[in-house]
Formats: sequence, C-alpha cells, structure tokens
Amino acid sequence: MRLNFRLEGEHIMRASIRRAGTASALTTGVLMAALMGPGSASATPVNAPAKAGTLKNAASGIPKTMRHGQTVHMTLYYKQNSPDILVPSSFGVSLYKTGGNTSDELRGITASWWDQVTHRWERFSWATKEGDIYFDLPASPAVKVGSGILAHVYIRLTFGTATPSGVWHFWPQLDGYSLLDKHGKSVNAYLDGSDKDIRMYQSTLRS
Repeated sequence: MRLNFRLEGEHIMRASIRRAGTASALTTGVLMAALMGPGSASATPVNAPAKAGTLKNAASGIPKTMRHGQTVHMTLYYKQNSPDILVPSSFGVSLYKTGGNTSDELRGITASWWDQVTHRWERFSWATKEGDIYFDLPASPAVKVGSGILAHVYIRLTFGTATPSGVWHFWPQLDGYSLLDKHGKSVNAYLDGSDKDIRMYQSTLRS
C-alpha cells in the first residue's frame, strides 16, 4: 500500500483498492495513527479532518469481452454530496487479472486520458507494477464540482498482444481532491467513499 501525505485540507486515496479494502480518503488522523504505532489510534489530532459528505464512483464503456489490440474507451463518473465544492486533482484505475502475476500486472497495457482543457489525449502520470494507473489533472484551471453534480473523465486503455488473456478486473476512482467552501476557502474535511460506493467491473480478454 502506498501512503501519501498532503497539506491540511487536501486528501488523496492512493492505495490499491483491492489490497487496501477501502475507498475512503486517507485522512490526517489515520496517517498519524499509523505513524505513531500501536495503541495510538484512539488519540484524535486536534486538526483531524471532519466528514463533509459522500463520494461515489462509477464507470461505463467496459465491454464484457475484449481482444488483443483492442482499446477500451471508458468513462469514469464521480459525484459528491456535501456543503462544499470538490476540486479533483487526480483519478485512477486499478487493474488485475484473475490468477495473474501482480509483479508485472500492466504488461502490454497502455493508458491515456482526455484533457478537456487542451483537447488532447494525455499519457497517464504514473503507474505501479501491481496494476494501479494514475492520471493527474493540471492545477490550473482548476476543475470545480458542486454537490450533486455528476462529473466525468474519459480514459483509454489498450490491451496489447503482450497482455495475458483471462478475466480482468477494473476499479476506477477519483483519487485525489480538495474541498472549498462557498467563499472559495479551503476546508479541512473529507468525503466518505465506502466500499459499496466503489464499483468493480470485469472483462474477459480472449486470445
């Protein structure tokens, strides 16, 4: 699991969903408890973020079956419900194959996302060999999503000839974000995304 620490008021979920077992943002309090060691989890920091609302993720465009060389055009949807404004900073997709080699999960797979500002397909920002692909949004101009609005990003995933055949699992999610109040001021809060709010999809890659 990869733990990331950001300034107060910003949250990031960069931990593989299938291994972390949760889609909730890693908050300051959780990270401090992990760093302080056993017996410290009950000590809540004074500046621990508060729960502001909920975050849900979903996707479309993932076929039931695929062929080598095929490109999947996936749409990642996300929606927050809170009194605040969501400013996304990154999103990602976790991939793994049933019975696959987790030390080289992304062999033969290429990924890009559609930047609605530049109107270009951009290469993924970085990935892990375990199958986690991340796409970082430019800091400016910032994307701002109000409560109850269904926002989306477009992702392309190409499964090349070197990609092993079999059943592939997809976990798409908004990965990093910050929250602003109605005056545009950063708030020290997070959005709760429980396991049931992160959907898993699967597709069979045939030879």
